[in-house]
Amino acid sequence: MSEFNNAKALIDDADAILISASNGLSISEGYNIFADNDAFKKYFSRFTKLYGVHSILQGAMGKLQEKAHNEFIEQLQKYLIEDYTPSQAFANLKELIGNHDYFVIASNADKHFQLNGFSADKIWEVEGNFFDNQQNSPDWKYQQANFQEFMQKYAAGKVVQLELGIGKKNQLIKAPLMQIDGQLPTWTYVTLNLPDELFVDQTIEKRAVKIAGDITTNLGKLAQATANEDFVKQVTKQAHEFDYERLVMQTQMNYSNYYSVYAHGGTAEPLSSKKPLPYEQKIKIFAQKIKEADHIIVGVASGLSAAGGCDFYYTDSPSFYKYFGKFAKKYGIKGAFDGIRYHWQSREEFWGYLATFLYTTQHAPLRSPYKDLQKILKGKDYFILTTNQDTQAIKAFPEEKVAEIQGDHRYFQCSRQCTDDIWDAVKPVEEMVKAMGDGTAVPTDMIPHCPHCGAEAFPWVRGYGNFLEGTRYHQEYAKATDYLKHNMNDSKVLFLELGVGRMTPMLIQEPFCALTDQLPDAYDIMVNRDYQFLPKKIEDKGQAIKADLAQVLDDVVSELKQN
Repeated sequence: MSEFNNAKALIDDADAILISASNGLSISEGYNIFADNDAFKKYFSRFTKLYGVHSILQGAMGKLQEKAHNEFIEQLQKYLIEDYTPSQAFANLKELIGNHDYFVIASNADKHFQLNGFSADKIWEVEGNFFDNQQNSPDWKYQQANFQEFMQKYAAGKVVQLELGIGKKNQLIKAPLMQIDGQLPTWTYVTLNLPDELFVDQTIEKRAVKIAGDITTNLGKLAQATANEDFVKQVTKQAHEFDYERLVMQTQMNYSNYYSVYAHGGTAEPLSSKKPLPYEQKIKIFAQKIKEADHIIVGVASGLSAAGGCDFYYTDSPSFYKYFGKFAKKYGIKGAFDGIRYHWQSREEFWGYLATFLYTTQHAPLRSPYKDLQKILKGKDYFILTTNQDTQAIKAFPEEKVAEIQGDHRYFQCSRQCTDDIWDAVKPVEEMVKAMGDGTAVPTDMIPHCPHCGAEAFPWVRGYGNFLEGTRYHQEYAKATDYLKHNMNDSKVLFLELGVGRMTPMLIQEPFCALTDQLPDAYDIMVNRDYQFLPKKIEDKGQAIKADLAQVLDDVVSELKQN
């Protein structure tokens, strides 16, 4: 069946519809705020002659003097409001949504939703409008509060996001709403736009429908389409299938809702009040759980690498001076990440530092905690999920048994994300370090660039720039999903959290806790030097060990040898 039948089925089955719109909808009506067309000439030719204004956007948002600006807005009101006739696009949209509850979030500043009978209490003009609503004004904040109320009401319901004429690179509305859709498994996505502007993120594409062509025409076709009920059944089934990436997105929403708590090092999850067991007893339990487990899922974060001597990221430790001494001396940098944030005077210096950083991790020997982890996991069925980008996990374990969900220092990506490709960074980094010698800058012609568009390259890692969440990114998550789907429901599963701190609890810590709570034969062991967070809901299915991670793993190895 066609995309119209599939989209109609989602809309008919929905509890509510979240309509998102931008200029593509207005253009479909015949109103283009960017164009110097016949309509603009009819209403605004005087402003072109006097002030060189060639579009509505230029006149409304440009630097006209106050009197001229007020006159322009008066003429704009005549064009967009006084002379406006409700359009077929909105008539088709109203027929489509029928009796569904709805909310509109739009960057259209023309008030045409209101003029076509949509309730003012169900509209958030995220950029205000040309006439009587400015961003952050009381009216704007009232609209925002209404949107938040809608979100809370339907977060667990069946909602269709109906996107109308929003460009594929839009970061104001499209990107955040796709992220929300990814976090809410019962939400679906329908987008109408011109063919070149259609885009749906991979995380939601299985419950999304893309309809290309004129929006007014396609809204009419959609309103008259026959629903494909089999598509709803298919989407509903997918919503109940396990997906680790989606679980992370759900915990990310919890993180966002309680950001102030997390920002102060706390957690929204109630913690156990039980008195912790003695250290020696916890080590025995750790070793025993390793022996009993059919499958072990290890969450590895920065604390594991730091325990092995990679403690140069946040502080000016001895290891920092060992690897970055010349930069510390010349620029006063206090830790490797401090260098990433440093305001370098040239790109040659920046790449001199970045190449040193990447070379240090790419060529670092395997650290002792990873060697101990190898011993602990020997003979067991396991999978490693890591937020580390330093290649230690890949050096210790087969790549098919490791999911690097925050990127990898071995690869470059395009800084503009012009391509889905990532490519080798190891050899270019070696050549830059060699050419730099004892200096702190690389030759200009050695700065790496994208082979497709020529933009500067950048490491394929989150936190340093415009991280590419493309095919490889989703493949890393898919490895974790596949392992868990095949092994988590019919056997004893042990989750290990090694050096997982409070910076990104939504990636390992909280998903592991949720799965431990959900699975009857699961157990979670959390080891961290600084934190001892044992959620109350798994206090009988977990242990939190606050201790030196290298020592803990060494002691577990010894305990396993004794028994």
